[in-house]
Amino acid sequence: MMPDDILKSVELVWVQGDPDDILLNKLHRIVNKYRHLLLQKPDEDKTEKLSLQVRDSEGEILGGTILQIHQDWLEISLMALEKSARGCGLGRQMLMMIEEKARELNCEKIRIETCEINLGFFGKLGYKIGGKLEDLPPGIIYFWLTKNLE
Repeated sequence: MMPDDILKSVELVWVQGDPDDILLNKLHRIVNKYRHLLLQKPDEDKTEKLSLQVRDSEGEILGGTILQIHQDWLEISLMALEKSARGCGLGRQMLMMIEEKARELNCEKIRIETCEINLGFFGKLGYKIGGKLEDLPPGIIYFWLTKNLE
């Protein structure tokens, strides 16, 4: 199909609120499909997704993490715990399990994006600031943290 034909046959639609799982999965598939062009190592592109769930004794999810493995990096895409599950060492336990899994998968580094309030927690566990983005949204600073597992 020619570019002009594509433009005539598609519709761009705004959707309010969080993206649904169908869109998220599709976007991940598209990005992963072309990741080798950025990496220039298609034979080594082993992008993989994992998640770790924290469940109470009745099976209710109290939090967890979503992870992606890109070659020798493990990216913590999202990590959260309900307020009632914080302060008892669960976050530390989750990171220890993530680091163990990263080593099993031959990952050498871990990356996470977080806001300023979490810097102390991650810093105590050996994560270093790799970069920051200020005022998105205004008043909030995001940090990119990394940890070498070697």
